[in-house]
Amino acid sequence: MREAVPGTRVEVIVDATRRATDALLRGEVDIAVTPWLDPDPRLEARHVFDEEIAVAMRPDDPLARGATVPIAALADRRVLTHEVPAAELAWIRATFGRAVVALRNVERLPLTEAIVALTKSGEGVSLLGTWTIQDELESGRLVTRPLRPALERPFAVVTARARPADPRADVLATVLRAWAREKKSDVRALRKRPRTTPAKLSARS
Repeated sequence: MREAVPGTRVEVIVDATRRATDALLRGEVDIAVTPWLDPDPRLEARHVFDEEIAVAMRPDDPLARGATVPIAALADRRVLTHEVPAAELAWIRATFGRAVVALRNVERLPLTEAIVALTKSGEGVSLLGTWTIQDELESGRLVTRPLRPALERPFAVVTARARPADPRADVLATVLRAWAREKKSDVRALRKRPRTTPAKLSARS
C-alpha cells in the first residue's frame, strides 16, 4: 500500500473491530475490513472474499471421518465459537433456517486462543474461519470440515460515502483478494492430505 500510495501510514484500531460502521461514520477510521452482512447506503463496500466458517476438531474426532459435517450432527456436541454481534446472529439464523436449532449447545468465547485450546484438548468442536487457525491445520493438530449447508461470511473493504474517495481502499481490496485466493488454495490442499491417526504419547518415569 505504501508503494501504491506514498506517504500512507497504517494504524490498526483494534477497539473499532466490533463497531466498524460507527467508527467509519464518526471518522475514527478511514477504512474498515469487516463482515458485510447488512448493506448500509451510507457506506461503500468492495467485496474481497467469503470466509468459510467450518467445523474445527481434533483429527481423531468421529466428525472428521466425513467430507462435510451436517449441521444436525452438532446437536449433541459442545460447540465453541466467537461472540458475534446481533446482526451476524440474525444472518446465521436466516442462513440455516429451522436447522439452527442444532446449535443449541453453542458456547461463545471472546478469544480465538481459548477456542483453539479447548478444541485441541477435545473439550468440544468449534466453528471458526479456516484462515484463523492456519498454523493448527498445517501442523495437523486440528482439521476442518465444511458445514452442510455451507456457511460463508462475506467480507468487504468499506469506506464512508460522505468522505472523499480514498484510493488506498481499492489497493487494500486488491491485496486482500489475492491473499484470500492463496488461503483458499492452502485450505483445499490441507484437506486433500491423507487422514492419519494422531500419535499416542506415553510418559516414562
